Amino acid sequence: MSTDPRTTEVDPTTAVQQAYRLILGRAADAEGEAHYVGKLRSGELTVPQLCAALATSDEFADRLAVRTGQTDPTARARTARARPTPTSSTPPN
Repeated sequence: MSTDPRTTEVDPTTAVQQAYRLILGRAADAEGEAHYVGKLRSGELTVPQLCAALATSDEFADRLAVRTGQTDPTARARTARARPTPTSSTPPN
């Protein structure tokens, strides 16, 4: 019998740290980590929603553009607008 990773309890801090590393390719900054850990602990956000928030961020769009050689800022902006926006998961600036 296998465990469904979507329903397995994950430590919120570990989940945020791993999501930042896998999606953004860097360690979570203190503000972002605190923001997302709080949302996960409160139940306001799930781990899949956290991953979606990071994957639809401007930072990820820029990272993807650099990796794919898409350096035209207009094209990056079109890509960013085409992405769905997660609900209330963006950390404060």
